[in-house]
Parts: sequence; C-alpha cells; structure tokens
Amino acid sequence: MKKFILLLALLTFSFPAIAADQNVAYDRIEKSRKIRCGYGIWHPTIIKDPATGEMSGIIYEYVEALGTALGLEIEWTEEIGWGEFPTALKTGRIDVMCA
Repeated sequence: MKKFILLLALLTFSFPAIAADQNVAYDRIEKSRKIRCGYGIWHPTIIKDPATGEMSGIIYEYVEALGTALGLEIEWTEEIGWGEFPTALKTGRIDVMCA
C-alpha cells in the first residue's frame, strides 16, 4: 500500500498535465517497473557532466532514492525545457518531469 501511495504521489506531483493519462502512465510503470523521467539541467538540483553524461544533483539523488524505495528503475530519458514538458507528458515520451 505504501508503494502505491508513493507512486501515486509521484505521478500526481508531476503536474496536472498528465491527469487524463494518469492511469495509462501508472499501468505502464507497473508493467515495466521503470519510470521514464524528463529533466531540466539546473545547478545544484540536476547536473549532467558534458564529458561523461553522468548525472548528479540533489533532485537526481532524491528521485533515485525514491525509485530504490519503490523498487522501480529510474530512466533519465531526455532533457526537456519547461515549455516542452506538458507535450512530452501527454504524448508519452516521459512518465514524469523529475526536476
């Protein structure tokens, strides 16, 4: 039950843009056990090393820890600008905006 509530909260807080597709995203996440995150680079919350592509930062570590607690893999799918994320959510390119 805790996992369900945490996952539901994560999906809910990823903005109302996915409200109509919440069940579709939830079903996809439950089936694949993977959350596809969109992100925006913003120091110190999300940092991406340009040489290695390695991610770090406060939000990065928080989302990774949340994924571990829920038993889900976090896939940092694509860097998205703030104006683009509603479309990315609606079209299913990402499941949540993780930044």
